[in-house]
Amino acid sequence: MTGQARNYPSLQWSILVRQPKDVAMAALHNLQREIMISGGTGIGIALLASLLARRLSSSLIKLSSFMEQRTQTRDANTAKPVFPVVEGFHEAHLLSTTIAGILKKKSNT
Repeated sequence: MTGQARNYPSLQWSILVRQPKDVAMAALHNLQREIMISGGTGIGIALLASLLARRLSSSLIKLSSFMEQRTQTRDANTAKPVFPVVEGFHEAHLLSTTIAGILKKKSNT
C-alpha cells in the first residue's frame, strides 16, 4: 500500500492486478473500431440520402424550369412549348400529366 508516509486516508491505493498492455487496451481498441465503423456507415448513409434526394428532386426541377420557360414565352409571340410529362416518381408524374391536361384543354378553348 501507498500513502503510509504521511497517513493521508485518500492516498491508500492498492495495485490489485497487473496485465499486459494489449489486454488492458483491448476494450479501447474495440471501441475505436466500432466508432470507425459507425462513422463510415453514417457517411455512406448520408451520401446515399444525398443521391436519392437529388434523383427525387430532378423531376420537380424539370417541371419548374419548364414552367419558368413557359412564363417567359407567354408574352412573346413565339409558340409555347409542349408541357413535358416527367417519369421520376409517381407524384411528379401525376402532377405533370395533370398540368399538361389542363394546358391542353385551355389551348383547345
